[in-house]
Amino acid sequence: SYKFVSCLSWDCMEDLSGQSCATGEYSDRYLETGEQDTTVNAVFGSCESNISSTTNYALNFDGQDDYVDINYNANLALNNEMTISGWVKIPSDHNSLWGSVVGGHNGYGYILYAGSNSGSSNGNLWLEVRDGGSVSGTTDLRDNNWHHIAVTYDGNTARAFVDGQLEGESSFQTGFQGTSGYPLKFGYVNHNVGNNEHFPGILDELSIYNIALDQSQIQFNMNNELSGLEGGLVGYWNFNSGDGDVLNDQSGNGNNGQINGATWTDDAPLLESDSDYAVGSLGPAGGFIIYDKGLVSDGWRYIEIAPDGWSGNGDPTTTWGCSGSEINGADGYAVGSGLQNSIDIADGCDGDNAASISLNTEINAKPKIP
Repeated sequence: SYKFVSCLSWDCMEDLSGQSCATGEYSDRYLETGEQDTTVNAVFGSCESNISSTTNYALNFDGQDDYVDINYNANLALNNEMTISGWVKIPSDHNSLWGSVVGGHNGYGYILYAGSNSGSSNGNLWLEVRDGGSVSGTTDLRDNNWHHIAVTYDGNTARAFVDGQLEGESSFQTGFQGTSGYPLKFGYVNHNVGNNEHFPGILDELSIYNIALDQSQIQFNMNNELSGLEGGLVGYWNFNSGDGDVLNDQSGNGNNGQINGATWTDDAPLLESDSDYAVGSLGPAGGFIIYDKGLVSDGWRYIEIAPDGWSGNGDPTTTWGCSGSEINGADGYAVGSGLQNSIDIADGCDGDNAASISLNTEINAKPKIP
């Protein structure tokens, strides 16, 4: 859907027919909203998609003294079962020994870390349950890319998921009982520590449930903004205010947070729950889709391969290389040169990217041209 900014005068009317969100004459502006076809008779100054970085925000934490304070609520404390999930973007170079995403050691019974420099963690996802045990993932999250993280505990087993994939599980029990008087913190711990445990990066779409979600539910939520009405949801912060010093809880439970130092940014993951393309079908670039990341981040979502008989006519629509940089030598256009292009790009780019994913994607069946 789209929003319109009226200039309130025919004198300042602008022809928007060349923009993708508007066609037709001034008096009969036709727009495809994605929900329904809408005919509008009005004066417009501009139009823009509301599915954009201007309405999708996140909070940037400096890793030094930024955090969010949430007043104590017993609903957020560990009670046999729980799920915590969200999005993180963590730089490869920072000074936090432990990067606390959610700090609730006192009063709540858990701490969630991500991208820590500690030798025990090595940058992975880590859930610590008080008087119980811990579970960790395997992916080093310190790559300056967006990752979806989720941890669950069902009273017997804790599990860690990164980008929808199960990376670790650990069985233990805890006799922890929640106690009042402590705030829950995002971006820092709520207990005394001798080392730097501030979170060094960007957070978005944090949620806390009082039930243990399964993997399919985690994968669905990864690509969809929550409504705030989901069963078992006790706290949901979509970070989309974009200004002010309050982080609003969208669950209706009143768990609003006070922002201390963290700054708003429009560098946020773009959630795209709907897709016109399925794996195995022809994609937007005319090739067969062999990988769907599930959302747009770093400028891409799909990996495609060229169909049989494609001659490579025309220039590629994007630069060969990493997001924002070009890799010399990875410029083969002919069918069969894709593997070497991917190798060159993967070797020349830091962190996970489309090329490295394509090199590790298992193709189970060769698609055929109809």
